[in-house]
Amino acid sequence: RGEVDNAAFARNTALSMLQYAKQSDSDHFAASEGALIAYLTTRLDRPTYGLTHDEVSSLLTQANISPSLAQQVVSLLNLTQDGRFGPAQLGDSVEGVLDQTERLIDELEWEFEQ
Repeated sequence: RGEVDNAAFARNTALSMLQYAKQSDSDHFAASEGALIAYLTTRLDRPTYGLTHDEVSSLLTQANISPSLAQQVVSLLNLTQDGRFGPAQLGDSVEGVLDQTERLIDELEWEFEQ
């Protein structure tokens, strides 16, 4: 039961963070990264902030997440970092990053439950 509660907590917390970011004037890239990292930390039951993207990918595949979905997580983390720290030429990426993060969390949740 605790694992189910943890899973629901992880997803609900991340989605709440994304919803807040959609309704506010916050940095969408930072919000997406924060929501995804918070979700992964709770779902993997270990801190994921500060890990390399290869380490995150490895943890996901160890948790039976498909390599292609693990790669999507890494790609999104790269996008959020580029958006936060890179040149401001990402255009449409800004608008879709929150929705992309939400879809990715839903896909991860489905695979975690398999």
